[in-house]
Amino acid sequence: SVVDSVLLRPLPYPGVERFSELTTSQSGPVRSPGITGLALTQLRDGLADLATIEGYQMGSATIAGGREPAVVAAPRITPQLLSFVGATPHLGRLFNDEDTRSVIPTVIISHRLWLTNFGGSVDVIGRTLDIDDQPHTIVGVMSPHVRYPEANAAIWRPLNWSAASRSRLRVMVVMIRHPGVSSEQLAARLDTLSARLRDLTLLTAGQSMYADLLLQQRFGRADAKAFWMMSAAVSLVLLVACVNVINLMLARASRRHGEVALRTALGASRSSTIASSLSESLILAVGGGVVGVGIAQALISVLLRILPPQLTYLTA
Repeated sequence: SVVDSVLLRPLPYPGVERFSELTTSQSGPVRSPGITGLALTQLRDGLADLATIEGYQMGSATIAGGREPAVVAAPRITPQLLSFVGATPHLGRLFNDEDTRSVIPTVIISHRLWLTNFGGSVDVIGRTLDIDDQPHTIVGVMSPHVRYPEANAAIWRPLNWSAASRSRLRVMVVMIRHPGVSSEQLAARLDTLSARLRDLTLLTAGQSMYADLLLQQRFGRADAKAFWMMSAAVSLVLLVACVNVINLMLARASRRHGEVALRTALGASRSSTIASSLSESLILAVGGGVVGVGIAQALISVLLRILPPQLTYLTA
């Protein structure tokens, strides 16, 4: 089930092959996601003809309105980011450009927060939620399967590009290549921009920018070899178990020679004897299948609790 979700099932995002994430590296194999906000303007202008640039910042916030204040995951996202990954709201709407300039801040809440703090009320849109002691207007309730860019996000707030560009805080940059633009073209342009940003001291000496596969890494597909090895090991265990069951059934059948001979002597036909054996095998197979499916469902529930959050994106 894990291999199917992580490796085989298509990722639930349109145009996923055109998505990449900006990373930086200081002349080494270790790459850090994102870039300082001061370099955003140069980056967006330099890539405008090749890709659409969206971004987000991880963060947390304190919300009131429940039994007691709670600290929750609260990423800030550019208005179109969720639209590009195919997210749809359960209620209300996603962000638009007006939300980044609104006098009263807006927020989208998660499906779980909607159920726990607002009782699943359908008139939640337009109500206020206190976030860090500041009232925010709720404009949407996210669908329960959306867990981007943080798996445990409880609220989403709009990220203003202009404000982010004046900040030294890092911004995670998502690049969606325009149709017809290759990954090689994007990589070449990032090399050129890296040199320009180093000249402007917006990147340190020897630091470069790269376009890394975004969703493939986030969903664990960068670790495909480990998952295939795990699948092979489980398949081998299953094969051994099947061989053991076959041996037990053959041993049981060998002890029934006398019974079969007696039934034949009493007039039982060959077809009825075969049908009797097949029915016993069918009952065993169906019973084993039902028990196996039940155990698998229970184990999947356990796996979802212990797997890293990025591998539970696909559980919906």
